[in-house]
Amino acid sequence: MLRDSLCDDPSYLGKLYVAKSSPYLMRNVDHSLVEDLLKDGWEEYGKPLKTKTRLRKAKAHDVKFEDDIWCQLYRLGYRHLNIDRNLCIPFGPDPKQRKQVDVLAVNNDSVLVVECKSSEKPAKAPSFKTEFEGLPQRLDGFTKAAEQMFGRGRRLKYVFATRNLRMARDSADAI
Repeated sequence: MLRDSLCDDPSYLGKLYVAKSSPYLMRNVDHSLVEDLLKDGWEEYGKPLKTKTRLRKAKAHDVKFEDDIWCQLYRLGYRHLNIDRNLCIPFGPDPKQRKQVDVLAVNNDSVLVVECKSSEKPAKAPSFKTEFEGLPQRLDGFTKAAEQMFGRGRRLKYVFATRNLRMARDSADAI
């Protein structure tokens, strides 16, 4: 359900902001689980607790970029945001007509739907032609879903955010 993937609780959003601002994923785990997690790329940090060990792992570049965008919107004053990466918004009557979006931010005036694309190192962007071709239909559906959830009066804006991707001026994706 879409509503379950969104939060407007200031206390919870503040904690989420702190976690998303960090370049690391962090966990506290039982001492017996540490060895297996160290093999998966986690590292110990800080002093061990009585029954737990603190672990951290660098976020993947795409997760870090999505978190950076989420945090930027939080700093801009948006206080109704998605809480995880599994947010799917319906855009048609068929239950299969759903699109996963990376960030959804809502304030009194607007609903921002953000799609994030990134590359670990600077690179030439792949073609996003198919992404953009289906956009008008999805935007109509997103607008209807936003009106159902938040009422009329908010403008829906679609943001296509990129990091480390270069688009040639003469590509099919250039405007």
